Amino acid sequence: MHRPSKWLLNNDVKLDKYVNTYEKRFFKDFKYLSDSRRQWREGCICNKIDVNRYDKLHILIHPFWWVGRDISFNKRIFDYIRDKANKLETDLENNISVYKRNGN
Repeated sequence: MHRPSKWLLNNDVKLDKYVNTYEKRFFKDFKYLSDSRRQWREGCICNKIDVNRYDKLHILIHPFWWVGRDISFNKRIFDYIRDKANKLETDLENNISVYKRNGN
């Protein structure tokens, strides 16, 4: 889960040898497409991939939203929270010998 700050979006931050996908060039010189909240804001991406229309595409895909089955936005968020809590509990159990799940 991410939500870049306005500062990051408004500044052309350089990261040495790494590519910062929030650099201005990716929004100025490229056609930007994103599937935020499981929605392509400009309609189906299949209609945008056209070399005659755009010579550079910057496509952000969030695998989080595409779980292979049609579930509601709220259910997907709930599942995410549940899965993260379970992972955290497992990590705690594996790394802290006195910790037991559910206080047992």
